Amino acid sequence: MRDPISNTSYFPILKQITEYLGCNLLTRKQLKTNNEYYTLAASSKVSLSLIINYFDFFPLYSSKYLDYIDWKKAAELILTNKHYTDLGVIEIDEIINNMNRKRVYFNWNHLDKL
Repeated sequence: MRDPISNTSYFPILKQITEYLGCNLLTRKQLKTNNEYYTLAASSKVSLSLIINYFDFFPLYSSKYLDYIDWKKAAELILTNKHYTDLGVIEIDEIINNMNRKRVYFNWNHLDKL
């Protein structure tokens, strides 16, 4: 929540980012460590579209890119209202269960664009 060197709060810049993307800035507390952190939550179709456009234009280059691609698949199901279908619910569950620390397949082809 604060820069470790300057002790400056991240809140002002994150608030500007959330306003630009039309999403919400939330505070979370990690139960194991009791550490607090910020998270951005997009819940509208407008904010989902803005985020997709942003990261398609300014792509990530770490394993976070792979998480973004998976997140984008789920967001596109939401944007097309397919997340309400039985198949859409199953697909989103599968996406979630293979993201972040649960990821077992890594494809680094996106780094060829560097």
